[in-house]
Amino acid sequence: MKIKLHRDESKECIESISEDCKSTNFTLTISDNGVSIPEELDIEDLDSLGFQLIISLVDQLDGEFELKRDNGTEFTMRFTVIEKDDFTQADLKSHECSN
Repeated sequence: MKIKLHRDESKECIESISEDCKSTNFTLTISDNGVSIPEELDIEDLDSLGFQLIISLVDQLDGEFELKRDNGTEFTMRFTVIEKDDFTQADLKSHECSN
């Protein structure tokens, strides 16, 4: 089993929020070379708590999820974190409410 977390920092940010911020893109990959998950199995419809947690986490992070089923199984989650320098959470909420 392999677990990799890759980080890419960027200065791109949503202009309407703040110019003094940076975004960081993360890619989390979990893979193994064992028996892969069958193609006919839709992981989003499984009753497995593990898969439900993964899907829920990706949704909460407004991320993307990819599953590769060749030569084992590989899960990839991609998400972005925005860091605001001069914004507090209260400032952000008041900004969202005013729009």
